[in-house]
Amino acid sequence: MTFINLTTAERLKPIYRYTDFGRVVQMFQKREMVLVRPEKWDDPFENYLVDPEFRYATGGILRLSYRHVIHGACWSKKYVSDAMWRIYSPDKISVRIKSTPEVIGQCLEDGLVRYPRSSWHIGKVKYLRQGEIIKMANDLANQILNSDDKRETVAAKSALFKRNSFSHEQEVRVFVIDRHLKSKNGIIKIKIDPHKIIQNIMVDSRAPDEWLDVYSTFMKKELGFKGKISKSTLYRPVDRLIIEK
Repeated sequence: MTFINLTTAERLKPIYRYTDFGRVVQMFQKREMVLVRPEKWDDPFENYLVDPEFRYATGGILRLSYRHVIHGACWSKKYVSDAMWRIYSPDKISVRIKSTPEVIGQCLEDGLVRYPRSSWHIGKVKYLRQGEIIKMANDLANQILNSDDKRETVAAKSALFKRNSFSHEQEVRVFVIDRHLKSKNGIIKIKIDPHKIIQNIMVDSRAPDEWLDVYSTFMKKELGFKGKISKSTLYRPVDRLIIEK
């Protein structure tokens, strides 16, 4: 149960997740947060970091793999981002939800109360050159090998490095290390209160206004959501420039 690379002040600041509206509805209806194994993420370095193999001079091999127990969800510090909307809203009708690391951590704490050997970790991603990541991964792998009481935290740290090419994402990652083997097909679902986690919802600026009405009506009337639902103004047309002479 740790925060990693996050100051006390940062734990209280907003983070955002750009996602399909259907997944938000599912979170409310099933009261679950869904996290997936890093092997399902796009960047091949995600598995490289959480699946170290130690080769000894004697010929022995030791594999301290966390790839089957670590599950995560990606959030972002970016309040406004053209890149994030285009990546995560290809249909132009997706949404951005808002929360904070502190709130998410508390909800996961409550959700894991029945599974004391499992743990949650929330951390800010560091962006480095590929060579730096390889060196850092080696250092962290040795820490996992030589540390009994902090292995879970070190394993989570190992999944908080990405190449500089992804720095526009400004990621904050939420992890659950599943020691009770509740995961199925690389997915774990933790019971949470979505009304506590999600503070507001913003609709893609490119969506027709009718979608905002549909989303708002459904969230408020069918699911009882009390937070604000609005539409991004990122792509709103601007008035013609008029210059007074």
